[in-house]
Amino acid sequence: MQIRQRLLHPDEDWENHRPEIEIRNGLRWVRPYETTMLAHVKAAWSGRPLLDVLSSNYDRFPPEYWREAVQDGRITLNGAKADQDTVVPASGHICHRLHMHESPIAADPIDILHASDHLVVVNKPAGVPMHPVAMYRHNTLEWILAREHQIRPVFMVSRLDMPTSGLVVIPRTPEMARTLRDQLTAHRVTKKYYARVVGRFPTEAQECSVPLQYEGKRRTTQTSCTPKMSNNVQASGEGKSAQTRFVGLSYDSTTDTSLGGVRARKVPRVWLHAIAYTGPDWHFECPPPPWAQ
Repeated sequence: MQIRQRLLHPDEDWENHRPEIEIRNGLRWVRPYETTMLAHVKAAWSGRPLLDVLSSNYDRFPPEYWREAVQDGRITLNGAKADQDTVVPASGHICHRLHMHESPIAADPIDILHASDHLVVVNKPAGVPMHPVAMYRHNTLEWILAREHQIRPVFMVSRLDMPTSGLVVIPRTPEMARTLRDQLTAHRVTKKYYARVVGRFPTEAQECSVPLQYEGKRRTTQTSCTPKMSNNVQASGEGKSAQTRFVGLSYDSTTDTSLGGVRARKVPRVWLHAIAYTGPDWHFECPPPPWAQ
């Protein structure tokens, strides 16, 4: 397991580069700003035209955008201007200068339950990315901690996915990061997940084992599912094996929602399996979150 210290981009001085933050309608908005994205050249990119690398690996922008960005000099290769047919070398970096429009996130407060010189324990709200990714930077847990709580640097050795809320333990020193990494590697750390769904969970523990497959960059379940008497679900066709175990904990008749304990290695499979399965005495619905639609 690799320890990574998330750093600011080289051209962004933390003290002087702080775009305005606005709380509006329960959302945290970041005023658009100029920034630079940096990507280190991967071995698979070597020998390929620059435009082909950009279009195939960063498809949130259309090929026409990348073509214009290269022509305008907003894309540089190893610090020098390039053209769309420039061959990417075996090593180096690609810089992309752009006007950044971050997506808003919920303006829920970040609760810090423990903070010391070695680590910080935070209750991460749902919908907040852990660290800069895609179109999120200042609207991430890491940068909110740095900007609003002066907690930096941090070393990420584990994370919760963006739609998941819960406790995260974040080391603040390389030594603590190595300690936590070793505990995770040795499986001495236990994670517990809870899911709230519409309807009623069964009182007995149930399992769903629908294989997962990818369509592009999205994780989906197989479409053909056959419930069995054991309340397991198996899918026809190919897919990556996955298993989620649900245990009903409580039911609220006023809102017709249930709280269930979940055991799964990856959180995205929880709602996928909840959608995929309907069996005897197990009837509930779990609509996919907005980020997955």
